[in-house]
Amino acid sequence: MQASIGIHQANGYATFPRRFLSYRWFKPILVALLTAVFMVFFQLILTAVAVIWAGDLHFISSIGESYETMDIYTGPGSLLEFGAIGAILPALALAILIVRDRPFSSYSSSRGGWNWRAFAKCLGIAAALMAVITVVQIALSPDEVGQPTILFSSASLIVCLIFIPVQCLAEEYLFRGFILQTVSSWTKLPVVGLLVSAGVFAAGHPYNAIGVIAVFANGIIWGIVALKTRGLEASSAMHIVNNLLCFALSGFGLCEMTSEIDMLSLGVDVFTCAAFAALVLVADKKFGWFSTGGNGNGVAKYNKRLLEKGK
Repeated sequence: MQASIGIHQANGYATFPRRFLSYRWFKPILVALLTAVFMVFFQLILTAVAVIWAGDLHFISSIGESYETMDIYTGPGSLLEFGAIGAILPALALAILIVRDRPFSSYSSSRGGWNWRAFAKCLGIAAALMAVITVVQIALSPDEVGQPTILFSSASLIVCLIFIPVQCLAEEYLFRGFILQTVSSWTKLPVVGLLVSAGVFAAGHPYNAIGVIAVFANGIIWGIVALKTRGLEASSAMHIVNNLLCFALSGFGLCEMTSEIDMLSLGVDVFTCAAFAALVLVADKKFGWFSTGGNGNGVAKYNKRLLEKGK
């Protein structure tokens, strides 16, 4: 009985687009194309702002293509590094509005929109877990911790605090929202959507082979959490806390950003994500954190509006 309920919930989120009268198999392709166009447009605007801010026409050449060469310690650099990915979010929202595929809220959950209370609780669990893991790592390997040095400028610190969460939300809406739901709706197999979304997610990170495996494993775990909770709140919370902590440790000189991941880091990373997933799912089962959604447009409401318009 429990297994059948779990499968039903997973399919409920994964194939959620099919519940809308406006669903057509080709609409996600149009959304993807328009999102790409709008993303480039927004990125050009961000680039212009960053260049003007830096006061240097050659500023773009300083933006790195790996974690070792990322410019996150200056205002213009951090704006472009994180804002370029964060641009996915408004681009996707605008594309959805034009194609009239389905409500934007349906990309975040199949429960009726974003659940802010559940999101806040997941942020707390993620922050506590990451803090414990970080303290344990420092205690076990104190020699690997650098001397505290503030590398951030005031501007870059503010930009990071604003745009890193936006970047993480953009990736969650794209990978665990749009791609996972689209592929699952096409195939009617959530596991296919899960694997494809995790694969594309991993391919977008400039790590070595071990690092790509770690990102793929995290993508699978976060995807399972999204399926089980029928939304993006939990995976977004862990993603935001993870990225904020990583870049904060780097910005305060406690560690170096690197694309070369070893097996120990792989194990710690996957263990942390799996522990977070277990804690969230247990809490949801016991307290019903994800029993409701938010104030987004529900299926019935959206379909009714379409019928009233004669579409």
